Amino acid sequence: MTTPSGSHDHDTISAYKYFITQFRVITTYIRLLFIPVGQNLDYDFVLSHSFFDSKVFLSFLILAAVFLLAVVNFKRTKLIAFGVFWFFLTLLVESSIIPIHNVIFEHRMYLPSIGFSMAVCALGYRLMRYEKNFHIVMTGIVIIFGMLTFMRNNVWKDELTLWKDTAQKSPFKARVHINLGDLYLNRGQYKLSVEEYDKAEMLKPDEAHIYINRGIAYKNLGQYNFALQEFAQAFEIDPSNPFIFYNRGNVRLLMGNEDQALADYNHATDLDPSYVTAYITKGSLYGQQKRYDLAMNAFNRVIELDSNNALAFYYRSLIYKELRDYKKALEDALRARTLGYVVPDGYLLMLNQLAAREDRF
Repeated sequence: MTTPSGSHDHDTISAYKYFITQFRVITTYIRLLFIPVGQNLDYDFVLSHSFFDSKVFLSFLILAAVFLLAVVNFKRTKLIAFGVFWFFLTLLVESSIIPIHNVIFEHRMYLPSIGFSMAVCALGYRLMRYEKNFHIVMTGIVIIFGMLTFMRNNVWKDELTLWKDTAQKSPFKARVHINLGDLYLNRGQYKLSVEEYDKAEMLKPDEAHIYINRGIAYKNLGQYNFALQEFAQAFEIDPSNPFIFYNRGNVRLLMGNEDQALADYNHATDLDPSYVTAYITKGSLYGQQKRYDLAMNAFNRVIELDSNNALAFYYRSLIYKELRDYKKALEDALRARTLGYVVPDGYLLMLNQLAAREDRF
């Protein structure tokens, strides 16, 4: 049984491939522990296919030698051996024969690194006859590693610096460019997001997410025809994705095609009956068209799905007002304010007066 690899596009993982790849993965971990440079949030790590591949076999020999030395010298170097055993034992969960979608992640070293640090410190102490020399060397290591940590923290200071660094180190991995594109999209940097989605498409043209979000970027750039083309491409890949129809409806609405937009919103909620955002959007549009019964149905559905949705209560209040049911309009407006929506004071005052007048008659 195989599964797609999350560490290299188009690779498929089997138990055997995962197992032999882990020899290279573990030696990479060890290299990073000794020389922590070139760290990568999302490695583009190619699977191994044969145990006798030179890199795999050499990695196996290195790991076997370390383990055997710990076993042979256990009585004389118990602390070192314990650190080595700890290192390998804690890696077994994620670096054995059980395939995991991503073959390598640096955070998997948190627990094993305790054993590594224990073994290295004990080994260093044994190799240096004088305690003073040991303290000098260890101080130097702490200073160097502290500087490297500071440099790495600069990369991790925000999402943008982190994903830009990752894109430089894994330029041929679609997921990296998608994540960077999504980040630019969320920040309103639409042209840059399109550039990243273009790179991702070249690497993984069958990923609907690319076309959907690039369509959203084109919509925000005012390039509506390009956006519609993107959603059409996404539909070819994933015709049952409600997000495609919702976003295409938004573009059609901006183009003035209200009926087509409503058709898309309805299709989105048919595909996903819990799609709150689509219900709110189409309810608002129905309200603008004075189709109050349909608007009311949409907002009722949202409140049924999410009883704390302040926007739905406010919009339903507006519908009740148009229907001249001022008491319910006031109740919903107050509920919306309680839930955090900024309801204009003037609107509340007007509803209070209208509801009071309603009571008198």
